[in-house]
Amino acid sequence: MLMVCTTCTKDEILPTPDGELSALKKASITLNVPGDYSTIQAAVDAAGNGGLIMVSSGTYEENVNIEGIDDLTLIGDNSIINQIEIGSAINLYSCNNFKVSGFELRGEDKSFPAIGLLVNNSSGEISECVINGFWHGIYATNSPGEKSELLVTECDIQEFEKYGIVTWKGVHSSINKNSFLKSEVTPGIGTACVSVWGGTPKIKLNNFNNLGNGITLTDDAYYIDEELISVNAVDSEIKSNDFHNCLIGINISTLFGGEVLNTFIVNNDFFDVNTEYQISVDENEVHIRPKI
Repeated sequence: MLMVCTTCTKDEILPTPDGELSALKKASITLNVPGDYSTIQAAVDAAGNGGLIMVSSGTYEENVNIEGIDDLTLIGDNSIINQIEIGSAINLYSCNNFKVSGFELRGEDKSFPAIGLLVNNSSGEISECVINGFWHGIYATNSPGEKSELLVTECDIQEFEKYGIVTWKGVHSSINKNSFLKSEVTPGIGTACVSVWGGTPKIKLNNFNNLGNGITLTDDAYYIDEELISVNAVDSEIKSNDFHNCLIGINISTLFGGEVLNTFIVNNDFFDVNTEYQISVDENEVHIRPKI
């Protein structure tokens, strides 16, 4: 019977003859940065499915790319990642059931396509992160026909140029208990704290402070064999959020021939908001219950 140590460090597990840790052994250990690996990327490259990477407090000058790893947990201790080149501070591609928590991500500048976390064809959770100074704070999308789920909770997303969080191509998102701040107007660019394009979003208990839009909700579309496939936004919930200083609090429309269906807007508060709701879809599909 093979016995696996679940508490060993990297140095306590012997490598395979080719010098690499086996997939089973990778999943059984905790990788520490900088104790075991000097960079987060090096720890990611050594991790396997089910891996746990613990990143000590400090500043890490790197972009982190995570691809094809399932059940990966990446935990910081208020650890700072300074983006060193345009792209994504953390890029997750084809990762299922990931968790990223406890980081401060700092953008090199706000130029496109600078992104704090890029989540592509991946499902998981982002929590307790500070994301500051990117074109988009979090950008989540799918390949045509793919599905994914994303939870973003207890994050502080600041001074983004366009979107604090944007989800495309039917990502099913839960965006809860986050704080958004954009204190400067971006001339000629429509901005939003949260922008949802298709899917089934649940947006609750957030604080939005933006001189543009608080939330934009619309349909999306993609091509398969030159056929345009619409992605509807269905059963959306926008509940118990606070909106401050917004040009438009909640903006709902369609752009690609799809529909926005059965949207519930409940118990939200608006403070110094120019227009609370801008609804450009069938009003029978939007159910608004103001805060009492």
